[in-house]
Amino acid sequence: MAEVDEEAVLQELGLTGNEAKAYMALTYLGPSIASDVAQRAGIHRALAYNTLARLVQKGFASEVVQDKTRMFSAISPEELRLKLEEKESALRKDVEGLVGALKKTYRKTKGPSAKVFTGADGIKSILSEELENTPENGTIYAYRALPELARLTPIFVAWWHKKRVAKGVRMQFLMDRSPASLERAAELKEMELTDVRLLKGEDHVPVTYHIFGEKVSIISASPEEMLGIIMESPGIGTLFQQEFLAAWQKASSEYGKGNK
Repeated sequence: MAEVDEEAVLQELGLTGNEAKAYMALTYLGPSIASDVAQRAGIHRALAYNTLARLVQKGFASEVVQDKTRMFSAISPEELRLKLEEKESALRKDVEGLVGALKKTYRKTKGPSAKVFTGADGIKSILSEELENTPENGTIYAYRALPELARLTPIFVAWWHKKRVAKGVRMQFLMDRSPASLERAAELKEMELTDVRLLKGEDHVPVTYHIFGEKVSIISASPEEMLGIIMESPGIGTLFQQEFLAAWQKASSEYGKGNK
């Protein structure tokens, strides 16, 4: 299994960089004073108390006074799952309310269209639109699927696949044979409703395209640009899907046909 970027995952749960470092320091040290946490976390001592106070406020740590000394303790790592569920539940409620409000005023573009997205949040928006616009029991096709996407936002991608499977949406992944792609392919083949095949060659380009209905998304996950485009056109969608299926027939099926 790939190495987890603990700090990045904690930031996705709502912590700042210093808060994530302080939490990880506390899990290592156990109940500690602020100066010890600051030293272990590599943060300035003057920031330690405020950082730890925010951790307590956010529910990631607790504080007690022992012999007139303030001691801090991290919550159990297992409780992070509850934090994720709380965040997902709150976000889902907010989004449902927002969707209901915006549907009253939203005007869908007529005819062919293209939208540009930038940054990690933009790529999340693209993936969300892919799932939202794919009907139940439909299929999303990913050509030269990028392992970078799973590493970029691990919590979001794991949640996205869970929601995809719950909706009955199958994915077909075509991937190159670079080490990172092979590692990700091994993870994907364990998922439900997921088919993986391998292209020839190890050449890896951080660009992929996904086909979902009449839409095609093109995503670049290179750190230099982090860019995505969604094109909506029956002609373009059909052409890209035909090209994908032709490549699929030629690709290696050594990973099998996926889980039913």
